[in-house]
Amino acid sequence: MASNQKQPGLEEKLQAVDRGIDCLDQARSQGLERLQTLQVINNTLLEREQQRLSRKYGATHPRTQKVNQRLVYNQGVRQELEREIERSQIQVPKTDDQTWLVHGRLLTAELKGISGLTLSLFDAENRWVRQLGFTCTDSRGYFAISYSPDPNSPDPNPIPADQPLTLTVTDGDRQILHQEQTPLFVRLGLIDSREIILDPNAEPKTPPEPDDETPVPDVFPKAVQVTSIQAPAQLKVNEVGNFSAEINPDSTPPVTTQWQFGDGATAMGLLAQHSYAEAGTYRAVFTASNQCGRDSKSADVQVRADSQPPMIETVTVQPESPTVGSPVKFEATVQGSPPLSFQWKFGDDQMAQGAGVTHTYDRPGLFTLALTVTNPVGTATAEREIRVTSSERGFWVVRGRVTNLANREFATVTVGLRNRAGEDAFNLGTVPLDREGDFTLRYAVAEFPSLFEARPMLFLIVQDPTGRVLVRSNEAVQPESGKRDRMDIALP
Repeated sequence: MASNQKQPGLEEKLQAVDRGIDCLDQARSQGLERLQTLQVINNTLLEREQQRLSRKYGATHPRTQKVNQRLVYNQGVRQELEREIERSQIQVPKTDDQTWLVHGRLLTAELKGISGLTLSLFDAENRWVRQLGFTCTDSRGYFAISYSPDPNSPDPNPIPADQPLTLTVTDGDRQILHQEQTPLFVRLGLIDSREIILDPNAEPKTPPEPDDETPVPDVFPKAVQVTSIQAPAQLKVNEVGNFSAEINPDSTPPVTTQWQFGDGATAMGLLAQHSYAEAGTYRAVFTASNQCGRDSKSADVQVRADSQPPMIETVTVQPESPTVGSPVKFEATVQGSPPLSFQWKFGDDQMAQGAGVTHTYDRPGLFTLALTVTNPVGTATAEREIRVTSSERGFWVVRGRVTNLANREFATVTVGLRNRAGEDAFNLGTVPLDREGDFTLRYAVAEFPSLFEARPMLFLIVQDPTGRVLVRSNEAVQPESGKRDRMDIALP
């Protein structure tokens, strides 16, 4: 039985294929944007983990450095995603078999799009080919020049197919910034693509003066550029803030402007006023556009309730690996409504007050630093560990162990250094042993200057509570700043 259903023709099939490709491009762009959102969330989590590890272990700890490396890697991925999203959102003009299209992007050395520059095609005499027109780059640096001969013209193809054409970049004053080395040729039904990296060090050139046969406009249209914006860094809820923007005065009119305040509200014009109904951080975006494209700048506005409890953002310690006897500077960055009070506990039974304080540890060890910040509506606390190491610079240290301590009380035995005659000529004193029989003798150059000047030969002695010497070492040591000696001795 014959079917009466009309079969689609070739043109309809091609149109269906075009629609399918457009849908695929749109789906790819949406997929990239979702991936970018996930990347932002992942980056936020990593930043919080980096802050936590930095407060707990310090910025130089291996775990903190590992997270820092991942953040740097994610930054590169984010930039590449932004470039891919820009590419995917570009709508290439439709063409047919009677249209020639040359399009592409104008980029900086960092692969950022350059907006507001003019692209046109010059002939072999370096003059603008008027029939091909010109175009301006948009905010992504994209440009497109299309050409279709006028079928009603006496000459159906006024530009010869063998005429070499030079793709040329000019600024608003017609100064030539760049010219492609590879020539182009009009090829109806085909598309040429170019990606141009603009050399920032290239010297602009002036094109030849136009003649009567090749009219050239005095000035190409000038793209609008947002030179600056001003927005309040902080506002209270329902407080009216002033927003202002500036654009380049030589931009070609008409210019349209719009403010987007981040809470769904918008406004037109260079000057605007706005208030926020809820606390939070909002991004205000100002956008200006004209026939050559558009440009925008943004600023963050932090909106607070009338009274905010304190929130400790960062606690810094300098130096991060302090030594005994050296001053350590502690500072905190805190958000919250004033007045704010700060109390520091350094983990060694010492305390101080103030947003920035200095403290010196008198012994090595691992200390827990605790900061408490209060205001009339709340309290915030933060802790981190501080490892203090001993500094041997300016000191002479003698360490060792006393063995054969059976049937003797550790607390009843002390050790010290004496000269060859057994005298304590430099008032070096004695120190007790720990539970393992270990001892440490530590002498500062500043406290014993005569000792370090004389540099006598000294012997280790072990004595009982009455001062009677139980044993004396056979080997001697000499004092020296920064030196560490080891002396072990056994009781008879």
